Amino acid sequence: MILIVDDNEAMREMLEAVLADRGYKVISAGDGEEALSVFETHRQEVRLVISDMEMPRLDGITMCHALRKSKPDLQFVIVSGFIDTFAQARLTEAGLKHVLHKPYTPDQIVNTVQQLLGTRPLPGR
Repeated sequence: MILIVDDNEAMREMLEAVLADRGYKVISAGDGEEALSVFETHRQEVRLVISDMEMPRLDGITMCHALRKSKPDLQFVIVSGFIDTFAQARLTEAGLKHVLHKPYTPDQIVNTVQQLLGTRPLPGR
């Protein structure tokens, strides 16, 4: 199961559709605080979190740090349109190595998910 966290509803829906079409079970949240609640409900199933870096209420890096305390082996992909030196330092400090820069293609996100989860696309995809 993949948890998508993004305050942009259109972006969330696009990611959900792309990943569901490839056979992944997907849940989503509109910000970091909501993600913490959704994660607690699905803690055992969630293997990967794809999160926007900048969101209201609770940013992606802080949210990922909190989730990692709860489930240390959880995988993360951070998505951002701009990463400056300060943001890069925060990502490094939080141990978040997988970053996708906006704009990205559906193939890029699927390839990243496959790499992190060790999965392959469905036949015929």
